[in-house]
Amino acid sequence: MDLDGYLRDLEMRLLAFPIDEACFTRSVQLLNKTNQFNLTTQRYGEAEFRLVMSTPGMRGWAFRLIDRFGDNGLISVVLARVDQNFLIENWVMSCRVLGRGVENAIFSVLVNETLKSGCAVMQGEYRPTARNAMVATLYGRLGFEGPVCAGEDGSTSWRYETSRSVPASPFIKVEMT
Repeated sequence: MDLDGYLRDLEMRLLAFPIDEACFTRSVQLLNKTNQFNLTTQRYGEAEFRLVMSTPGMRGWAFRLIDRFGDNGLISVVLARVDQNFLIENWVMSCRVLGRGVENAIFSVLVNETLKSGCAVMQGEYRPTARNAMVATLYGRLGFEGPVCAGEDGSTSWRYETSRSVPASPFIKVEMT
């Protein structure tokens, strides 16, 4: 079987939902333990995370992946600040689901959320560390323009015009809950 056949055979469903009390602790754990797929490596204690989530304009989503073998649990968290633009402040994803195209399905959710927020532009930042090089080109692979800005520390900023279409993942059914 080829990779596409394998991914199709997994019958994946991605459940996307706002971070709430039920997934709060696991979201903090994922933000603090994830190193490879972590775009900014921003870490939070529970009290600090509550403060961040209560900030005006801050939004957070959690993602759960289910496939024909079972529930993979909460596998990704995205935090974004919404004002004139939609700024991805942090995006982490568990290494258990790498190679399945989950990031593309999550990106389609983020584009929809950007549009619902009334924003025409989504921005993202990547801050390099010794362990997160695998996501250095993520924004470019997703179709962002950039880097539009680069810092002395190697950080890069990216821009995505939401008027551009985002192809749906052919292997993952996305469900907003």
